[in-house]
Order: sequence, then structure tokens, then C-alpha cells
Amino acid sequence: MSKYFFFSFSFSLFITSFILFSCNSSSTSSKESNDKLVAEVLEEKLYLSEIEQVIPINSSMEDSLSFANRYTNSWIKKHLLYQKASSEKVISEEELEKKLDAYKQQILIYELEKNFVLKNLDTVLKEEDIKSYYESNLDEFTLKQDVLKCLYIKLPKNASNISQLDKLMQASPIKNLDEFKSFCYTYSKQFSVGESYEPLESITNNSPFQKSSIAYNKNVMKSQDAEFDYRLKVLDYIAGGNPAPLNFVRDKIEHIILNKRKVELIKSFENKLFEDGKKDKLYQIY
Repeated sequence: MSKYFFFSFSFSLFITSFILFSCNSSSTSSKESNDKLVAEVLEEKLYLSEIEQVIPINSSMEDSLSFANRYTNSWIKKHLLYQKASSEKVISEEELEKKLDAYKQQILIYELEKNFVLKNLDTVLKEEDIKSYYESNLDEFTLKQDVLKCLYIKLPKNASNISQLDKLMQASPIKNLDEFKSFCYTYSKQFSVGESYEPLESITNNSPFQKSSIAYNKNVMKSQDAEFDYRLKVLDYIAGGNPAPLNFVRDKIEHIILNKRKVELIKSFENKLFEDGKKDKLYQIY
């Protein structure tokens, strides 16, 4: 009695096979000899080597097994769907060929334009270009949330030299930012050194500080919980609804400018191709 598919997948077998296959990488032939058949749908076969290639790097054994199981089930479903679609002839051969030709054209054109852009796109962004775009399009950069520039640090309660930290933060403006940075890198894994704007929530979601006590408070604020001490000094604060500071939207502006250049470059490329084709009599319009 024929079967639509055969599926044999044992977690213990996969662990053993996966480890053996991963460790034995001395030659192609040895890999092939150690390869395991994991699933089969009619004539289509899924081997362990294919799964091994797509499992995320540094995954735990448990995560690897879970991923492999999902991948195998997805592979089976895909091939069952393909077999069913093929047997029921859900589309005529002529229509299928048209769609394949159109898809092939799209892929080839996309790759051509992508390669042209990679070779010819000017990716150098001048500061005046970024500022000019920012100033001309302020309405596009309205803040949807409060942002601030601040000195912030979360440190264990047993950290030494906290009095030294308080002195550093009380200086206005801070006299030795490098010393403050050094303190942060030594004692804390969560801090901000006031070099860029960040959402207010990045502070309130990770500390006992509340929005009402932070906004426009220029003093050094202190707080604590069972395990940590917190220090915060607001250097600048901008409420939502106001124009975003340039540094907060710089990456977005750079992306917009480069994307505009890309679109213009492709348009220019297509127009030149069109004109060259006319000169070389590669097409006729009737």
C-alpha cells in the first residue's frame, strides 16, 4: 500500500546524528556517509544535512531539536501541498509558464538593478545635506514620545566609590566625562553617558524613576530597589509633539536620502537604457 509520505523523526536519534554530523567535517564523502534520512514525501527526501545548515548558530540542544521539528513539519506540509496542487492541476500549463516567465523577468531585472546600484550609488552623506533635509522637512519628524539626553547609571548596591560618582554627576556641566564613562564601564551594565537622545521609556521601564519626577528636573536624582542603586541627571528634555532633535532622527534621514538617490539612479539607468535602445534600433513602437 503506497503512502503519501514517510516520516521518521526520533529526538534521541537526531541528537546523536546531529552531533556526529557536525563534528565530522573532514571531507564531503564522510559527510555523505553520515547523513540521515529524516523525512520523505513520495520521491522527495529531506536529509539531516539540510536541517543542520539552517539551524541557528549557537542554539542549545533543546532549541535545535525544536527548530528541527518545526522545519521538518513545514517541509512535509510544503511538499504535500505541492503534490496536491500538481495532481489537481489548479492552473493550466500555459498560465503557469506565463507566471514563471514574469517571475523570472522580475528576478533578473531586480538583480541587474541591484548590482548597478551597488557599483554606482554615492553613499557619502555630507552633514549639510542631512541638516538641509531635516530643516526642510521638520513636519516629518514630530516626536511621538518624550525623549531626553541624560547621565544615567544602574549599579549594584555593593559598588564602591558611589560618593565619587555623585560628585562626578553633580558637576554642571560634567567636568570629566571620560571618568564618568570609566566608572560606568567598571561597575554597570546599564547606563547612558548623555551623548545622544533616547526615549524616556528607556529609563522609566528599567528603573524606579517616574516621568513626573524626571521631566525638566536638572538635579541629580537618586533611587534604589532591593538590589540596585540608580542615578539620573537630565541634560535635556523634549516632550512628545515637538520636533525631534536631529541626532534622534539622523539614521532615518540618512536612509531617506540614500533611498531617494537609489530611486533616482535606477530611473536614470532605465531612461538611458531606453534611449540607447532607440539609437541602436532595438525596439519599434507602432
